[in-house]
Amino acid sequence: MNNKIMKKISIIIGCILGIIYSLIEPIVRYADTAPLDAGFGLDIPSWNIFIVQSFISICIGAFCGWLLFYIGNKIKKIIPDFDPKSFLWEELIKK
Repeated sequence: MNNKIMKKISIIIGCILGIIYSLIEPIVRYADTAPLDAGFGLDIPSWNIFIVQSFISICIGAFCGWLLFYIGNKIKKIIPDFDPKSFLWEELIKK
């Protein structure tokens, strides 16, 4: 695949993971403080805080996706024939 497409895909995947984290975090926070007989719920003290926290999570996820793409690209430039899938598979077969 083209590097620009892979870069966009990795950033989008990071954003999606940030969104998922920002939705799961209030559920876990509610489950941590809810009574035992309470059902499913969210603990959102303020929508403004939730939106800012979601935006920060999305930005961190996008940055992590970009960083992983950047590190993978640098490894490919240093070792042009490096293929992580075949490398790991060969190491497992040797053992």
